[in-house]
Amino acid sequence: LFCMRALNTIVATLLIPACVSLKPPIPSSALLEVATQSARAAAHIIRSATPTLKTTKANAKDLLTTTDPACEAAIISVIRSRFPDHHVLGEESVAPGAAASAEALSSALDQHEFVWIVDPLDGTTNFAKGLPICAPSVAVAYQGVVVAGCIIDPFLDVVYTAAKGEGFRVSNSPPVLAPKCSKLSEAVVAMGTPPADVSAEMSAKGYPLFSKRSLSVRMLGSAALMLAHVATGSLQAYWEYDLSSWDVAAGGLMVEEAGGEMGWSAKGFDVRERRICATVGGGLWGEVRETLMEAGVMK
Repeated sequence: LFCMRALNTIVATLLIPACVSLKPPIPSSALLEVATQSARAAAHIIRSATPTLKTTKANAKDLLTTTDPACEAAIISVIRSRFPDHHVLGEESVAPGAAASAEALSSALDQHEFVWIVDPLDGTTNFAKGLPICAPSVAVAYQGVVVAGCIIDPFLDVVYTAAKGEGFRVSNSPPVLAPKCSKLSEAVVAMGTPPADVSAEMSAKGYPLFSKRSLSVRMLGSAALMLAHVATGSLQAYWEYDLSSWDVAAGGLMVEEAGGEMGWSAKGFDVRERRICATVGGGLWGEVRETLMEAGVMK
């Protein structure tokens, strides 16, 4: 009887879908504390830095300043001081390009139980040109599912945080629920201006219809902050054709924890999915997807 029970337990465990995460052995409050502390360290550097262009990465539009790696080093230092055995996946530690970032994420999630996903300075082009719309984004995934994340607007000193199953907060205020929006005609829709040719082409395809059908279109230049603004409800939707995990890990969790909808071909945030469609909910997600299909962006 004991052997049969043990066998049944093993079989049941093996049948758990890969997308289902068990509860982390570390409290979410501890993970979120480190995410916030590390993001604060980067935000301090960003506020005090003078933008200095270091080089370009995937192409001439993909900028890197001396501040990007400095922020990443500060974030990693905080994480490893608390969780030295956790894996850290940082943007500036991965070769440029979509293929390299996708492979790095897949390898990290397959090999490590805890993976910290870090964008030390999301919105580098804005930062390099003196436009104060950028942010550090720090998230942690457990068994492939993002469970905590923090994004900080360093110039407004606004702290966005979320923990899976525990809600979304703005600067430690009570959990925020994004106001619903059911009509695209009443929505401010955010889009990306990506440096890669294919994703830029998709943005160009989508813009005419969204410009015509929505209340307005905004392109802020920081995926992390645009997702945070969807979570708060100040933006009602945001879509982009190709983003890396560090762009969306923290913000995607925030959208869902605020009661919004996140996904591409189906609802549900998956950090491995490079295409995103995020809305505040209320039926808007379906209308945004229909517009993307009509524009030839989504099949």
